Amino acid sequence: QRQTGQQINFSEALQYEVDIRAKENLIRLATLKEEIRNINLSVGDKETGKEISGIEQFHGPGGRFDIETYKRTLEQIGKTVTEFETDIRDDISQNLLKETITGGLKSSGSFAEILYRYYMESRTISFLTLDESDLEKPLALPDDVELQKFYSSDPNPFKTKEVKELTYISLTPEMLLNSIEIESEEILSAYNSRISEFVVPELRSVERLAFKDTDTAKKAAASLRLNELSFDDIISTRGLTSQDVGLGFMSKKDFSLNEADVIFGLEANVPSEVIDTTLGPAIYRVVDISLENTTSLLEATASLTYDIKTQKAKLKILNLMGRLEDLLASGATLEEVSEQTDATLLTVDFGDISAQGISKDPEFRSVVQGLSSEDYPSLTETADGSVFAVRLDSITPPRVPSLSEVKESVTEAWKLARLKESLTELALIIKRQIDDGKEFGDLNFSNPTETTIRRSSNSQNISPEFSFKAFELDLNETDFILEGENLKLIQLKKINIPTVEDDAAKIIISQINEQTLTELRADVFDYYYNSLKTSFGLKLDQSAITAVHQQLR
Repeated sequence: QRQTGQQINFSEALQYEVDIRAKENLIRLATLKEEIRNINLSVGDKETGKEISGIEQFHGPGGRFDIETYKRTLEQIGKTVTEFETDIRDDISQNLLKETITGGLKSSGSFAEILYRYYMESRTISFLTLDESDLEKPLALPDDVELQKFYSSDPNPFKTKEVKELTYISLTPEMLLNSIEIESEEILSAYNSRISEFVVPELRSVERLAFKDTDTAKKAAASLRLNELSFDDIISTRGLTSQDVGLGFMSKKDFSLNEADVIFGLEANVPSEVIDTTLGPAIYRVVDISLENTTSLLEATASLTYDIKTQKAKLKILNLMGRLEDLLASGATLEEVSEQTDATLLTVDFGDISAQGISKDPEFRSVVQGLSSEDYPSLTETADGSVFAVRLDSITPPRVPSLSEVKESVTEAWKLARLKESLTELALIIKRQIDDGKEFGDLNFSNPTETTIRRSSNSQNISPEFSFKAFELDLNETDFILEGENLKLIQLKKINIPTVEDDAAKIIISQINEQTLTELRADVFDYYYNSLKTSFGLKLDQSAITAVHQQLR
């Protein structure tokens, strides 16, 4: 929900691989618990109490730990005191174990400086953009002989796909909607049970940069205020991405009162000042805002009606599956099953991009992929509650069409190939002139563009290939790249090496050191954990997992 800004159903959760991550988390927890038990590592009441009393959500009006607030908060999240304190002990024990394994690791300052210079290096380049209008003569259209020769040299890009001619029956919830009636009380009940969908608080997509101490955080905030660095600069030079610092869409209740007041008072893309959090000092940035939204019962009636009818249709299909399966098992053809039930009979040329309806369903495509003409149709259920049975009637294999069938496409491909050849020849001539001492401005072309690009910056106007070429060149070297119907001739004019001595650079280098050490410790501990997991030989009960999945569908 935090990634998408909306609730997801069980099928969508599987697509996002939430189940895989949940299983991995459970395995990790069980493995580390067993290792902690084996080495007799324990946490006393004093340390546990200290950790709990420091949690802000358990503080009373006076700003200190309050036992009643503590119990009330645990009741709201559905945990007993014993369960919560056991979780806290486990967390502290795991942190102690991690510190024991990785606490002695140190980072190299020179690596951080090298990484900083690499990311922050910029290059001043001059480039010409050439297209067909810069050629001495416009490209002439090919005659039939030349076009046939071009086509015969490589016809594979124009080969048709294999097409399977299929007959199938399907029964979908959509087909049954008009036959299903519902009461107004059902709509009201559904509205109340899903009220969180219709009364949505303001959500903000938030990024958080955490710091090891307040001084480092304040120096970074000062650099942001003075425009010495941007928020994205700090992210990239620490070796992070937006995904690493992104928290997703969050509501006010997801933060402490202090954090919420600041974050929900920010304008989009404006960094906050330093905020003290339970995870240490941090700077936040709001990258997207979803305003509070309320949908009335009247406004929601149409969608609720559809959802309720769809659910009832799925149940109806579920009840009809037995009869459909019995008919198929008795030897009835798809045509006969269609005549005796509500299932619809259709034919489709599978492979045709115009295929519609259930023939575009992933489950349908999976069944068809392994289908042979000897297979008898059997009933298959899809994720949306539909059912189908399919028969393979014939296969039209791939073929190379005649030139007359694809002449327009072949002509376009020929033109692009000849344009690239002609632009490359022109670029080589210009490159030789530049290598002999001429400047772009001495040549009879449009004025060259001069710009400075940095390795760590992204621009919609500069392609990754262009940037890669610019940072591949030696000083004053000239080279070119092809981009679609254009060619860019690039000359490197200056290499700008960043200093590591100013305050802004020192802040980022310190953050890189911190991030590198954090990642090193995480990697080492992951190796340790994987070794434990292998030695313990944990196994999952797949039948139990499948049963749980069935209950959640």
